[in-house]
Amino acid sequence: MSKTPFGHNPTLIGSLITLRPIAAADADTVVRIVREDPDIARLTGSVHFSTEQLEGMPIEDLRDSYGGWATADARLVLAVVDAATQHMVGEVVLNEWDEDNRSCSYRTLIGAEGRGRGLGTEATRMVVQHALTGFTG
Repeated sequence: MSKTPFGHNPTLIGSLITLRPIAAADADTVVRIVREDPDIARLTGSVHFSTEQLEGMPIEDLRDSYGGWATADARLVLAVVDAATQHMVGEVVLNEWDEDNRSCSYRTLIGAEGRGRGLGTEATRMVVQHALTGFTG
């Protein structure tokens, strides 16, 4: 397996949000965000049809996954925390590192509470800036 640049999980502070390392307990918030918005469930692949019900894996398994991602070097998962409310409103993820091309995939999830105020835009700018300047891999 190739080395990835994701071994360091930073805390990045912006004017609207803080990006902080994900934690096992954040799985509960992500499940709530996904359950509150059927489009998120469909767009994240949690369900495949708009009429399908979200079943998902047991919360304990999701907590284990999030806990593992907190220290994983195969991906960078950061919680998006709204500076105005101090609530986690989503997450940003860098994964699928391609060493030959020095590239990776990016995704973001912003729940309804965080939309329409530029939080996702700032999260994207911050994580891309980190990816372009903060990696040593």
